[in-house]
Amino acid sequence: MNVLKESFVFARRYMPVWITVILLALLSDVCLNLLPQAPQLIIDRVINPALGETPVVNESNPFNFLLNGLAADDYVTMFLRIAAVCLSLALLRYIAHYVRWNLGHAYGLSMENRMRGRVFAKMLSQNSVVLDRYTSGDLLSICNSDPTVIKDNYVLNFTILIEQIFVITLAVFFLTRIDPWLVLCPLALAVISACATVRYTRKLRRLYSNIRERAVNLNTMISENINGVRIIRAFSSEDVELAKFDKVNEAYRDAYVAHAKTVASYQALFNFLGQAVNIASITIGVILAVNGKMSVGEFSTFLTYVGMINPALINIVNYIGVIQNMMICGNRMFTFLNTANVIEDKEGAVPISGNPDITLRNVSVCLDDNEQIHNVDLDLPYGKKLGIMGKTGAGKSVLIKTLPRLFEATGGEVRINGNLIKSYRVEDVRRLFSIVFQDVFLFSDTVESNIALYDIDAPQESVVRAAEIAGAAEFIEKLPQKYETIVGERGIGLSGGQKQRLSMARALLKDAPVILLDDCTSALDLETERRILKNLSENYGDRTLVIASHRASSVMGCDEIIFLEDGRIVERGSHEELMRQKGRYYDTFTAQDAQAKEALL
Repeated sequence: MNVLKESFVFARRYMPVWITVILLALLSDVCLNLLPQAPQLIIDRVINPALGETPVVNESNPFNFLLNGLAADDYVTMFLRIAAVCLSLALLRYIAHYVRWNLGHAYGLSMENRMRGRVFAKMLSQNSVVLDRYTSGDLLSICNSDPTVIKDNYVLNFTILIEQIFVITLAVFFLTRIDPWLVLCPLALAVISACATVRYTRKLRRLYSNIRERAVNLNTMISENINGVRIIRAFSSEDVELAKFDKVNEAYRDAYVAHAKTVASYQALFNFLGQAVNIASITIGVILAVNGKMSVGEFSTFLTYVGMINPALINIVNYIGVIQNMMICGNRMFTFLNTANVIEDKEGAVPISGNPDITLRNVSVCLDDNEQIHNVDLDLPYGKKLGIMGKTGAGKSVLIKTLPRLFEATGGEVRINGNLIKSYRVEDVRRLFSIVFQDVFLFSDTVESNIALYDIDAPQESVVRAAEIAGAAEFIEKLPQKYETIVGERGIGLSGGQKQRLSMARALLKDAPVILLDDCTSALDLETERRILKNLSENYGDRTLVIASHRASSVMGCDEIIFLEDGRIVERGSHEELMRQKGRYYDTFTAQDAQAKEALL
């Protein structure tokens, strides 16, 4: 994958700003490279002549014009003019650096926010089948840290690389004006560094990939332990989890230690080469100076430029190494972004009109090459009540999620009002359904905000009504701040049954024509469940209702009940019809009914 090409899509909007930042950086470099010319003039035209030596006028110095027209012994004026130019260059360099630094970070943060927003939007729209391929630590890294790494390459790494190359170019230019032989050693260092950099970057790419993998493992473990802390305490397995954490944490440390060792070894190599080149360059400079081919001021300027070239070369190597981290992070992030949604809108999608009549013909669903649903036929005219029963893993939840296209049918047809479900926009299809999932999730927000998730502007009367129908109003009124009480991860703890009722209230507030209940009353007692189902019948009796449950009592009032086994419908009919068949549904109902009667004794 071409990470630079992919990232440029986000940077392109800010290209005028980035070009301005680079130009300001180059202006700062020009000032930096001009400053060493001032000491040359001061030594050759002020200090040495003041000590009785003959003034030396070097054509290589661009500031000679400052001293034109001045008497040879007007040292004070000469010095003041040179000092004024130095101060002006220093001030200009400071202003250029200040403006480009703030401007660069402003555009960089905007770019980072756009990338993070795109990743987050992709995460929300992507099918769960694709998301299941990633761990929570993976997704956190992709959404949080990867955009920052990519942003830093445009704001810092790429800009500094260009800046350092320009510094070397200017330094070589000014050294050439003094004597072309002076650039021999720095150029030799550049060639040797380039060869070493190729191997260095290959090693760094492997090391950064290992660091990222270890970081993902660490994030995943921390996330899982935060979510499962109650289970850990309940099973007194703190020591086991601490041992696991230490192992993962040490692996993360070791990955960074390996990186540090590699960087340190190559840094030592480049610094050694730099010092060797410095000594060789000084030797050449001394030879030229002794032979009268270079003045004292030029020698001083030469030493300054050599001192600028070597660190610049080392910086180039370092930043090329850092860019390898961007390649690793960018490859992961853009692979995620470019993974096509399993479920997407079809071109020319038509609007859905009227109340939905849903039909399924020979529908099969495969997830990760495992068939979860096999040749299911269903008729769901608007207003029908359907019950789905079956053992754990029979395919109840998969069938429920196939109706609103949370899962895609891999075989057969799903139609709404006679048209294929794929002919409608996914968003329009999902607006038809109010879903209560088996796994309840509450956001770290108020009770009211959790219920009003679909319509954040819903009046409180609607929120209260939904809570009353779902049987949640009674316990909500007993909470410390009632509907303003914070629940979820940061809030107070609720029981499983209370969470299920809040989740049901959230679905009811949506007021969709089809209500899907996926085993969402498992934590409720039978009496509370009956009361809620009665409320649903009284207030939403005209809606289509699909209930998936392990309890026969939850579905016995439905118009049709299907019993799933290994993804296949093995029994179907009304409660009375299935009881007469004396099959699986009959066995389940009688067993549960006997247990309920025993509990009353």
